[in-house]
Formats: sequence, C-alpha cells, structure tokens
Amino acid sequence: MTELAIQLEKLIEVGDEKAVRAFVIEHIKEFPEETRNQIIFAFFTEAMENDTKAKQALAGIIGQGLDELKQINKDLANLGDKKAILDVQKKIQGIK
Repeated sequence: MTELAIQLEKLIEVGDEKAVRAFVIEHIKEFPEETRNQIIFAFFTEAMENDTKAKQALAGIIGQGLDELKQINKDLANLGDKKAILDVQKKIQGIK
C-alpha cells in the first residue's frame, strides 16, 4: 500500500469527510489515472445532484411565491368588490 493510500485510509477511518475531500483534491495528481477519473466523475456527479436539488428547491420557492401572488390578487379583487358595494350603499343612502 502506498503512503498516499495509507494517509487517505487514516482520514477515512476518522470519518472527516471535509478532510478526505481536501486531501483528495490536494493530491489528485498523485493518484493513478483510472482513480483520478473515478474521483473526477464522483465529484461531477455530486455537483450535478447538488445543482438539481438547488434547482428543485428554487422551483418550489417560485411556486410558493406564485401561489401567494395569486392569493394576493384574489384578496385585492375581493377588496375591490367590497369597495364597490360600499360605494353603491353610500349612493343609495345619499338618495334617501
């Protein structure tokens, strides 16, 4: 087992994912090409998954915002209807 593998194994045993990630990034050129390709693919896949999750979260927030705007429009329409009713009532009272 190479010194690189021993160091990586120790970090993995500790369970510090950030330290493992930093170590892998710092020593990426020291890994065999096949391993480098696997690491790069894993990072790329993770980035794509994170991007997808972020976009889904954003879509949910936008959807909630649209729902709120629809409710505000309904509330404004109702207020307009109530104002119109009050105006008619005032006119009727003015006639009496």
